[in-house]
Parts: sequence; structure tokens; C-alpha cells
Amino acid sequence: MQHDQTHAAAGPRLLIGDERFIDRSVHRQRRVMARGHDAVFESAAPDAQRVEEMSECRHAPIVIETGASPRRGFSTTICIPIGTMNLATLRTWLPDRWLNSFSLAPTDLLRDATYRRLWTSILISSFGGQVTLLALPLTAAVLMHAAPTQMGLLTATEIVPFVLFSLPTGVWLDRVRKLPVYVVGELSIAFVVATVPVAWWFGWLSMHWLYFVGFLIGAVNTTAGSAAQIVLTQIVPRERLVEAHAKNALATSAAEVTGPGAAGALIKLTGAPLALLADAFLLLISASILRGVPVKENPIVNRTAFLAAMREGFDFVRGHRLLVTMATCVGAWQLCNQAAMVVQILFATRQLGLSERGVGLSYVTLGVGTVLASANGHRVVRRFGPGPTLVLGFAISGTGWLLLSLAPLNMLGIVAYALMLLMFGVGAVFIFINFLSLRQAVTPAPMLGRMTSTMRWRGLAGRALGFARCARFRRRQRPHSRHGGLAAPRDPQRHHITDS
Repeated sequence: MQHDQTHAAAGPRLLIGDERFIDRSVHRQRRVMARGHDAVFESAAPDAQRVEEMSECRHAPIVIETGASPRRGFSTTICIPIGTMNLATLRTWLPDRWLNSFSLAPTDLLRDATYRRLWTSILISSFGGQVTLLALPLTAAVLMHAAPTQMGLLTATEIVPFVLFSLPTGVWLDRVRKLPVYVVGELSIAFVVATVPVAWWFGWLSMHWLYFVGFLIGAVNTTAGSAAQIVLTQIVPRERLVEAHAKNALATSAAEVTGPGAAGALIKLTGAPLALLADAFLLLISASILRGVPVKENPIVNRTAFLAAMREGFDFVRGHRLLVTMATCVGAWQLCNQAAMVVQILFATRQLGLSERGVGLSYVTLGVGTVLASANGHRVVRRFGPGPTLVLGFAISGTGWLLLSLAPLNMLGIVAYALMLLMFGVGAVFIFINFLSLRQAVTPAPMLGRMTSTMRWRGLAGRALGFARCARFRRRQRPHSRHGGLAAPRDPQRHHITDS
């Protein structure tokens, strides 16, 4: 490759050489355009010596002119063979507005290398979580022939550690570094999940083993889940927490939309127990990405008594008006959500006459709603503020439930059912990205562990009451049930251990 130094002072610099090398090295630069070799050469270097050099060139040379817009120049004279175009060359064909639509803003959080590692870890582990979400209960139902009561116990084993360890975990987290807890949590779930196919292979698998696995997963979610939320505050400035939680929700939503299909295909191909190895492998990748992330840790040095510190965290939440208000509202919303799960499934199958396939297709709109809200949530918050957007989330999901309750029993009712799921996905994301961001923004760093654990523990009350109402309704409706095996809708924020 040669430089045209003769005319460099008079105008743009010219690079003349083999088009392959220019295409690889120069097109990555900004403000570069490609021109045809002959036309540019003759206008820029009319002297006889340069023309002779040009005629003796055996390559398929081109001239790169730096100093003008690449897109504007490229649109006027294009002499690069199509076979030698790479991605950078193709970008010069596209209008600026198209490229801007698919490019990150200069201040986008994903341009930060540290946050990008965290986001990638969440995305990968969320895909793995979709495998476990299907494979673990299928292992119990198909291989262990679990009864409905045993399936209920399997679910309960993941909730029991939350009740037992949530409040003590907050005190402990305020005294230790959070990132190692997060990484060890990912590794622990990978190890625990991998024991299921190993036990199945050696013939040791039983429901008691699955109960133990569920209990350990719940224990890790209780500790590492709170640690993950605090790690986010150590990476992202507090004024950008809404954007960070929205992008995290986008990662989990993308896994929710695409993960179940891939997980189902994997389970069909390998069987439920062996499919769990995929989750273990993805979690190992996630932990390796998180390992060594630069965060600034400030654990408490002057430690008070354990019970006194736990009471201090509980009193902090109880004495903070905003935290109490948000906990009450979100707890009431979760109660309604859990109670509505069984009702909307029965309404869809019995009143609207939807089959299992029809219900499954309707749930695609839930994923669409969560993706749309996650991708645009921080923009809505920037326009209206976190408080109004939180209230908007309650209004959207509540309107969806009201719409379904008023829907006619015909095709419009089916459309209303799908629309309700879409609105629920949007509302849930709006609620949780602001709920998590606001409670972290108003809490001092030394209190984050206890606040997070206390808020999660209080939120469990709403879920428990909702489950109780569902159980009573199921007992009343059981003699008439024909579709008891259908899955209830899942909270879009519960695929990763960073849930609320």
C-alpha cells in the first residue's frame, strides 16, 4: 500500500494498493470513502510518472480518499467488486437513519465494558434458567411419576429458604463483598443442577433428591439474588439505575421469548435430565464472565450485633415512607397477580374454549410485551419520571385484567385474552424497573443488603396470600377441571437470580 504524498498537502490523502488489504484495514476508519482507481488517479495525479505506475499495477487496486463522508462519496462512484465487500463496506450503502436505528447511542450503558459483562452474564444465565424451568418439573413428572402433591412440594422447597434465610442474609451481605457471593451463587446452581443427570445416570434419582435440589436453588436465589442487585449499584451510577434495570429486563425477556422453544427442543432431543447439563454449562460461562469484574466494594467494618443489625434494617424499611408505600403497592399487585393466574387460565380454557396450543400461542404476546417495555422503559421514565411510570405499570396491568373480565365469549374474547397478557408484560416491567431502581436510589450503601432482603421478604407475603387464594379456588373447582396441567403465567422478572 502506498501513500500519495505528492498531493497530500493540496487535498485529501490517497491510499493506493491491493483492494483486499485496503478493504480490511481502512474501511474500519471513520470518514473514509472508496473511489474508482482510474478516475481518481487521473484527477489527483496527472503526471506521466504516476500514470505509468498505475498502468503497471498488477493488483486490482482502488483508491481510498479520506476527508469526506463515506456514504456520500460511496454513492457517487463505486468501483469495488461485489465479491470483495465486507460488513464495513456494506454499511456505506445504508442511509444514516437506518444505521442510527441499530447502533448504540454514545452514552448507552452497553458501551461501558463493565456493565456489558454483567448484562451478558444475565442474558446467558437467563437462557439456562429457561432450560431448568422446564426440565426440572418434567423430570419429576415424567421420570419420577410425581403426584400433584409432590409437584407442589417441589415448588415449595424453593420458597422455604426465602422465608428462613432472607432477613439474616441481608445482614451478612452488608458485611462481605457481594461480587464473590454472586459468582459463587452461579457456580453453586450449576453444580446442583448438574447432579440431577448424574443421579439419573447412576439410578439414584428420586423425589427426595429433587426436593434437595429445589431447596438449594432457593437458598442460592435468596443470597446471590440480593447480592446481584447490590452489584448492579456498584457498577452503574444511581441516576442510571432505571436504564440498567430496563436493559436487564430486556435480557431476561429475550430469554423468555426465545428460550422455551429452544429448551423444549433440547429436552425432546436429549431428555429432561441431560438437558439440565446445558443450564449448568451456561451458568459456568456466566460465572466466568462475572469473575474479575471491577467493582468498588465497601463492606461494613464496625459491626454491631447480628440481631441488632437485622432489626436496624427492618426498622429502616419500616421508617421510610417511600419504601413502605412501594412495598405495600407491589405486594398488593403480586397478590392480585398470583390470584389471577388460575382464574385467567380457567377462563381461557373453559369459557373461551382455547386448547393448550392456543393458550401457548397467546403467551407469545406476554413475551412481546416484556420486550417492548424493556427496550423502551428507560425512555418512558425519562419522559414522565419513575414514580408516574410505576403508577402507569399498575394501571396498564390492571386495565388488562379488567378488559378480560368484560370480554365477550367469542373471538373478541380471545383477542382480549392475548391483549391482557401483552398489557401484563408491559405493566410488570414498568413496575419492577422503577420499584427496584427507586428503592436502591434512596438507600445508603451500607444498608443495601438489609434493605434488599427485607423488601424481598415482605414481597413474599403478597405471593403467599395469592397462592393461598389460588389453592382455595383450585379445591373448589377441581371436580370440574379439565386443564389442570396448564402452566400459569410467570413473573417476567423471575428468570434470573436478580429478581425482586
